Amino acid sequence: MKGRHVAVAGALVVASLLIAVRIGMVNACAVETDYPIEHRQVGEWIDLDGVFFGTAAEDYSGYSIKVDSVSVTTPRDYLQRNSAKDIDFQDDLDAESVVEVAFTIRNEGSEEGGLAFYDYLLIPTSRNKYYQCDVELWDAGQPQLGGTMAFSVSPGSEYSLAAPFTLKGQPRYFDSYEKMRRAEVADETFELVLSNAPKRIVVDIDLP
Repeated sequence: MKGRHVAVAGALVVASLLIAVRIGMVNACAVETDYPIEHRQVGEWIDLDGVFFGTAAEDYSGYSIKVDSVSVTTPRDYLQRNSAKDIDFQDDLDAESVVEVAFTIRNEGSEEGGLAFYDYLLIPTSRNKYYQCDVELWDAGQPQLGGTMAFSVSPGSEYSLAAPFTLKGQPRYFDSYEKMRRAEVADETFELVLSNAPKRIVVDIDLP
């Protein structure tokens, strides 16, 4: 009986965590109606002067960004194209679970500031979930950045990278809760959020 109580209590903890995750998703996907929304397209240069995600202290002055291409791929293929390291994940390597977004970033001459890719959200038009840069794949695919998603580009130069966006799935039955899976990409249309204020810049994306 005691073991049964422990199991039920554990289930309640997991349920609470799932509810918290769901609330987080809803909040992240909610559109801020106080600011105008600017829709941009793949292949366009987007000026980031004066925009930010959280506070005006974020400094993107001098920076612009362009989405070059978007495709769905597997972790294995992403690593083969982008990683200089020999990395072997234990599972989900061949699931089409990665939205690979190729970016070019330009710094016109700013000596300060930079970009933080952990802020970027890829939100499907259903708005019931969101994709973020996958930490493990990012670290493997961008070893020159030293494991960080916040970085600057040398003034007067451009930098290109491929960012791996994934939706982390729940563990399978009888797996530990810490063992997360990369869920396959089922969505086809997205908005890539590049800023929240004083205007919300989104890139409209239709997967091929």
